[in-house]
Amino acid sequence: MLEIAALKASEEAAQRKSEALRLETEKEAAKLAAERKAIEEKAAQLQALREREAAASAAKLKEAQLALREAQEQGREDVSAAREEARKAAIAEMEARAAARGQMAMTEVISRERAENPKQTYYTPVYSPKTDTNRLSPSYILD
Repeated sequence: MLEIAALKASEEAAQRKSEALRLETEKEAAKLAAERKAIEEKAAQLQALREREAAASAAKLKEAQLALREAQEQGREDVSAAREEARKAAIAEMEARAAARGQMAMTEVISRERAENPKQTYYTPVYSPKTDTNRLSPSYILD
């Protein structure tokens, strides 16, 4: 009789333990399902965002191509190309003025110094044939 009671008690304990384990696994499964659903929703949002960005960039590209085509038809230059040409023209004019005075243009001096000392960031002495002295010249004039 005592053995039967002990057997029943151990059986009930095993059932309670298995029930607790089942509930715990159900909770874990529900938690994992919720996490998976959240990840899927986030992935869907990211995909939608990528599609919107791709559509927006395609629209911008078409707009830029259309503007470029119109500019070419009207004979205008690209703005950055026009700025670069203006900068080169200003440098050429400065070098021509310096050559007319018999001096070396600062652009040539700075370019040569930069080629010789690419890591140098401080003021560098520049020889001036006019005064026959070394003078300081900022190397950042024409960045």
